[in-house]
Amino acid sequence: MIEIGVLILGGTGAVLRFASDRLVDRHLGFRSLWPMVIVNLIGSLAIGIVTGLALAGHLTTGSSTVLTAGLCGGFTTWSTASVDTVTLVRRRQWWTGAAHGLGLLIVATSASGLGLVLTGA
Repeated sequence: MIEIGVLILGGTGAVLRFASDRLVDRHLGFRSLWPMVIVNLIGSLAIGIVTGLALAGHLTTGSSTVLTAGLCGGFTTWSTASVDTVTLVRRRQWWTGAAHGLGLLIVATSASGLGLVLTGA
């Protein structure tokens, strides 16, 4: 049953990511890295919050798995972040690629930590 929940919410998260990506690009008027960065930060914060709630006993292991692996996993897009970083490096935009890859890793990990802190975990 958990697998079906992960499947359904994973698809839902992917649709939400796609819609938010298009919304931000449309608002900016051009394709940028910002939608992916924003999505990963929101998703990482949500993963921290859900994990904190599970650690505090407010969510079952199954609910936590469905929300983190399903919804948040479908919503975040680390594969795209990796491709964007490699693309910048291949274009010889060394500093931008390094800042993007390492910066996103640090900030997203911090967002997950903030989610844990917000729940008291």
